[in-house]
Amino acid sequence: MGEKSNAIETVLLGYGIRKTVDRYKRVFWVAKCGHCHRELTRKCESYASPEAVAKKMIADDNWTIKRGKVPRCDVCNGYTRRRQPPSRLTLADEIAARCQHPAPLNPPRKDELVAATIGPDPKIRFKVNILLGEHFDADKRLYHADWSDARIAKELDVNPDIVGSLRKEVFGELAEDPMMTQFRRDMEALPDLIADEYAAVEERHHAELLDIKKKLDARVSDMMARFIRLPGAPHNKAAG
Repeated sequence: MGEKSNAIETVLLGYGIRKTVDRYKRVFWVAKCGHCHRELTRKCESYASPEAVAKKMIADDNWTIKRGKVPRCDVCNGYTRRRQPPSRLTLADEIAARCQHPAPLNPPRKDELVAATIGPDPKIRFKVNILLGEHFDADKRLYHADWSDARIAKELDVNPDIVGSLRKEVFGELAEDPMMTQFRRDMEALPDLIADEYAAVEERHHAELLDIKKKLDARVSDMMARFIRLPGAPHNKAAG
């Protein structure tokens, strides 16, 4: 196996390809452009034929690698240089890189501070959920009469958008528009309202009629008493 690998390495030198080993004992094939000296690196997965290694080296990179000629890169061949995918670093490489180049301790921007504070305070969330549990019908996905996001927001002195967001998070969207809900409830309450108004009018007029009757009765009684005392009245002549 060693003799075969040495033979392949020797042949690859004729293609301008050499073998290199990093500190983690990983083996790579490296080709250097003979014009601009850029390097092309490929991981050595197995010892194949020199032609197979050369073919793998130039795959999707527009390099020219031929036996007996110096390698030529894509830029020198007139192609636009392609972005090479970043090599995956090992954990040791990442730790070493962070130690050599620590991230700057820049203060967050103003918009980042605002973004970090978005979201209701846990105490507000708790209070909103309490009122939602008392005044929201989870099955119908509607508020009880006279309650709404705005009413809860007013009770707790918070932004109505916060109440709406928490209500959607727990119960979802409302089953219908609040204006439609209020209109429907007003229509359902209309017969009772009419009956109450009629009863109020009847009660008020009944009292007025009783007062009028009382006044008329007193007037009639007074007229009868005066009639009896008249000197020329028929009943007084009969008595004389």
